[in-house]
Amino acid sequence: AKADLALLDLEIFEREAATVEWAVGAFQEAGTISMTAVSGLPRLPDLGFFPTVETLAAQLVAFLALGLGFRYGNRHHRSQ
Repeated sequence: AKADLALLDLEIFEREAATVEWAVGAFQEAGTISMTAVSGLPRLPDLGFFPTVETLAAQLVAFLALGLGFRYGNRHHRSQ
């Protein structure tokens, strides 16, 4: 059961990363958010990969929020 939950957590992380990247990329293409390219990384829009400082920062924030949520949720679940 723990292995299944770990895989589910990983899948949620991956989906969240793609969602954040697509959303920030869309705002950037619309001109709402600036685009600061990260040199050396390819832009792969079909995969939802937009290597900019803004998308990478948004993903980091999302990962931290999800990580804290999972950590809090696991502690809260164990205490019951």
